[in-house]
Amino acid sequence: MNTFFQNFQLLLSYPFVQKALIAGPLIAVCSALLGVTLVTSKRTMIGDGLSHVSFCAVSVALAAGIAPMALSIPTVIISAVLILRGKEHSDSEASIALFSGGALAVGTFVLSAAKGMNMDVSDYMFGSMFTLTNADTLICIVCSILVVICYFILYRRIFAVNFDGAFASAIGINTGKYSYITAVFTAVTIVIGMKFMGVMLVTALTAFPTLAAIQVCKSYRTTTVFAAVASIICFMTGLIISLSASTPAGATVVLAYFSLLIICCGLKRVQNGIYQIKSKQYKLN
Repeated sequence: MNTFFQNFQLLLSYPFVQKALIAGPLIAVCSALLGVTLVTSKRTMIGDGLSHVSFCAVSVALAAGIAPMALSIPTVIISAVLILRGKEHSDSEASIALFSGGALAVGTFVLSAAKGMNMDVSDYMFGSMFTLTNADTLICIVCSILVVICYFILYRRIFAVNFDGAFASAIGINTGKYSYITAVFTAVTIVIGMKFMGVMLVTALTAFPTLAAIQVCKSYRTTTVFAAVASIICFMTGLIISLSASTPAGATVVLAYFSLLIICCGLKRVQNGIYQIKSKQYKLN
């Protein structure tokens, strides 16, 4: 046990581990907060589509010698707005599929066509949180803090639009405006989260905490709080296990989220079983 703690303390002394431990929980909170909005409004897959767009933007940026985040953040924001506009005129799933498939194809083509690029595609497909530069870490921290602050400032309006858009519109809230604001928040979170989790896994950060929270919480507020706290705990747990067992960081973090979801589903089944037993006893009496 002493050897384990000594090795872990040694790992904590490395700058790349410190960067992941600082930026990671912030991204986890952002993803969980926005995940509550996306899951409850049945727009979960928008995160998956935007992650593919981000991959395309990163590929083009690297091929052109541009800083990846400088191109990917505005590109993904524009794509999020276009997806929402497409939702107003057609099936939202079709809009997401259009952007997702097209962006992934363009990104893969650019990577295969560009020569002399020193890039491991798996870093962007499955994440590489231990390769963050100082600039990446700073951008992640600043963007995460801004998203969290803005989310809490606009929480009541976002909740109103998400819970009952017709009622929110009737009392004078511009529902379209706040839908676009949520899309922008989601776009920024997906871009900074992709560096950690990759294209294939980043959606888990938004979906799993909320799905777990829904199983055990009975109100929107408690669901939001539970999702945020659970997201931090799962992220840190997965990160610590990854460092200790030398397993892929992104996949280990997602497995921690998935384990939480299974536990919460089990608790809900137990709760429902107890409720049914009490109901039968009440009827018998």
